[in-house]
Amino acid sequence: MTIKITRKTGLMGATVPVKLIVDGEESINLGSGKSHTFKADKMEVKATQFGFQSQKEKIEESGEFFIKINANMMILFIIMIICVCIGAILNVYILSIIGFIGGIGALIYGRNNWFQIVKSDE
Repeated sequence: MTIKITRKTGLMGATVPVKLIVDGEESINLGSGKSHTFKADKMEVKATQFGFQSQKEKIEESGEFFIKINANMMILFIIMIICVCIGAILNVYILSIIGFIGGIGALIYGRNNWFQIVKSDE
């Protein structure tokens, strides 16, 4: 059985490889858009980069899987930046504080939820 894992994270962190941890051991670094094929019946996979990582994903069937950035993290990240910028420009401190708290929340939530490992729809 073959399991193909492809990194599809877009521009966020594209210059730094994502480390793929298979069955508890670091196995390979994936660059932007790169793939790696494993020959195994089942495996437990986790993606990590700069301390941000995905949940452990148990893969028990063959096919193609993608490493993607969690959409909730991207929305939280964009809202945080908008709040901090608008708050700083308009001197509305409450927006800056909301953005700062959102940033802390994003760091805490993103420690184990930055990436998602999803099966291809094919």
